[in-house]
Amino acid sequence: MKILYVNPSSQLGGAERSLLDVICAVCDRDPWIEIVVLITAGDGPLVAELTAIGVKVILLELPRKIAQLGDSDLKNRGKIASLFALVSKLSVLAEFGRYWQNLRRTVADIAPNIIHSNGLKTHLLVASLRTNTPIIWHLRDFIGSRSLIKQLLKLFVGRVTFAVAISQAIARDWQAVFPQLAIETIYNAIDLDKYQPHTTVSASSSVKIGLIATYSLWKGHDIFIQAIGQIAKQAPELKSTVKFYIIGGAIYETNRSQHSRASLQQLASDLDVEDWLEFIDFQRDIVSSYNMLDIVVHASTQPEPFGRTIVEAMACEKAVIVSKAGGAAELFDCGTDGIGVPPGDAIALAAAIQHLIDSPAQRIALGKAGRVTASKRFNRDRLGTEIVSLYHQIALRK
Repeated sequence: MKILYVNPSSQLGGAERSLLDVICAVCDRDPWIEIVVLITAGDGPLVAELTAIGVKVILLELPRKIAQLGDSDLKNRGKIASLFALVSKLSVLAEFGRYWQNLRRTVADIAPNIIHSNGLKTHLLVASLRTNTPIIWHLRDFIGSRSLIKQLLKLFVGRVTFAVAISQAIARDWQAVFPQLAIETIYNAIDLDKYQPHTTVSASSSVKIGLIATYSLWKGHDIFIQAIGQIAKQAPELKSTVKFYIIGGAIYETNRSQHSRASLQQLASDLDVEDWLEFIDFQRDIVSSYNMLDIVVHASTQPEPFGRTIVEAMACEKAVIVSKAGGAAELFDCGTDGIGVPPGDAIALAAAIQHLIDSPAQRIALGKAGRVTASKRFNRDRLGTEIVSLYHQIALRK
């Protein structure tokens, strides 16, 4: 059996790291499955990761103007401005047509048994190919509020064989828009041998609190900085014993969808907390980033499709504070292996952080319980079994 995975980015965001987990889990479960990954972008760290595990990678880069088009590009504009923005993108339709033909020939040459798409733009691309090959959409984003891509996907949803949702929240959202789509929830998994606590104990007595995320607008970096501002005002004496970190960067191409580091640094300066906060680029060894922290904050302002950083931090035995909405709310038991706060509430987030700063015993208890949860619910063995079973069901159905 040959599986073709199609992914829109060659960077290493959460969707790409989850794709790596799927591929590794499938290889472990059934080494006879042949895997090819087609990426509709230029070279990037995902290519190196896939090559390192022996997976064949094909790069077929989308025209830049098409790659940058997204719903976020049309938000917060008036109707006329949105229309002009869309028309400017339509000017590259001829270029896109040539790309589409090339993609169709490439997929035909690969001759996969199943096409497994891992992103909204690739969902649209693979479903438009007019192929008889079964297609799986891996649903990693909410679709209900995506006005442009939602309407485009409706044109091709009938060609999709099956969909995998990464949370019940995602499954409900897509089912409401596409009631004819067969959807099964299969939670993401992580490599528990990689994501585990360090055994060494730091001599530092400071408490380190961090948010690890891409600079997407909805990841809550601004809420995190506002929460730091609250703590700085209420407990200025903590400045010598507490340190905050934002670890990540801007990695996607879609316009108007991300903070810049400069804008976040300006917010920290405006709130007079620039000395409390350090910005760090994404680290190749992300496990070390988790393990340098005592508390990991998830601060998304919109419902999270899943919340991979939550599970990774739990696996590393870190106390987690979670913006409790969407798929993120399905990952933990509030008070047992994590603490939940309302999305977008900087005051509640500050209070939760302050509570854990003052409660080292609870930090440790939350971390240990989190490791147990990650081991039971989010291991690769479970993921590999569920995905491979789905592939065989679809192959037999064909």
